[in-house]
Amino acid sequence: SIGTADLDNVAEVQILTAGYGAEYGRSSGGQIRVVTKSGTNSAHGSLFEFAQDASLDSRGYFENPANPKNPRKRNQFGAQMDGPVMIPKLYDGRNKTFFMGAYEGVRADGLTAGFISVPTALMRQGNFSEVATAIKNPLTGQPFPGNIIPQSQISPIARKLLEYYPAANQPGTASNLQANAASDDNVDQVLFRVD
Repeated sequence: SIGTADLDNVAEVQILTAGYGAEYGRSSGGQIRVVTKSGTNSAHGSLFEFAQDASLDSRGYFENPANPKNPRKRNQFGAQMDGPVMIPKLYDGRNKTFFMGAYEGVRADGLTAGFISVPTALMRQGNFSEVATAIKNPLTGQPFPGNIIPQSQISPIARKLLEYYPAANQPGTASNLQANAASDDNVDQVLFRVD
């Protein structure tokens, strides 16, 4: 599985590419090992926050200038603390038992500019002359003349389904619809370690 650790929790990062020992498994390709910090004999801690928003951003290269600017906002925040395990009058963990605990939260909202391929206006009518590949009749196996499917052979169900496809807003037969999709990232992560 792929996990993440915020920067304040990381003690060591190793990138293993090939010929690594048996303790790391038998997978092909590389592995990335992230070792988290352990506690120490004195208490340490940190707070962090990274904030980004649309007022400091320029438009993305693929964003349509006719659309409003992306209202992107991202806030990443957290805290980390480590030290010896201490239970007053019961246990003194200095030089023996340590803890490290951390919290990280992400709150992000924005728009992602993307391209997808949708049927062109001609394709919606059964005219596939824009495509070089021969369109064959599934009943006879013979190509349709001019890559045009006769109206009588287009299913009424297929016609109804086409109503749910957006119309192309870019030229061509591929990547011909540019649209913005809302994206959000609301994540909370807790990490705790005792040595």
